[in-house]
Amino acid sequence: NVWFFVPSELDPNDPNVFIAEPEDAEVLAAYARHLHANYSDFVQNPALLEPSGAFKATVTAEGLAQLEPGYREAAEIGQHFKLFGGDLIRPNVVDEPRTDTEVFILDCEIAQSKWVYNSDGSRVDPNLPDVEISPILAQMVKEDDGVWRLNSLTIDARACL
Repeated sequence: NVWFFVPSELDPNDPNVFIAEPEDAEVLAAYARHLHANYSDFVQNPALLEPSGAFKATVTAEGLAQLEPGYREAAEIGQHFKLFGGDLIRPNVVDEPRTDTEVFILDCEIAQSKWVYNSDGSRVDPNLPDVEISPILAQMVKEDDGVWRLNSLTIDARACL
């Protein structure tokens, strides 16, 4: 399972919980669509050689260029993604920098999913902990057709306080 957590109230015990503003709804929905397509593609066994149409619809040309090589690599090595216990996505739209056509999302993901070998389902890296914290920075842009799409993903420690 993958949970997309957008809280309605702050948690005094968790500094990574942020309240979304109403104007964030459209970009958060686009980010959720991207993640749904991403997970849907990468759990395929055997792995897809190229992104699905659903995935391509959620990324810019630049985003596709960044992420598409991962498809071929996983297919060639014989790996796919497996959801062991579930992943929790916790996006926070950053106030600055922000424009009408570009926003950044800090996402402190709590993940139990792992890359596994197609042949026997064993973990690619058995030394990884069962639960990992992944600090993600996602750049979203609104393209000329008015649709928000993922433009880039990077690791950014600021995502997890």
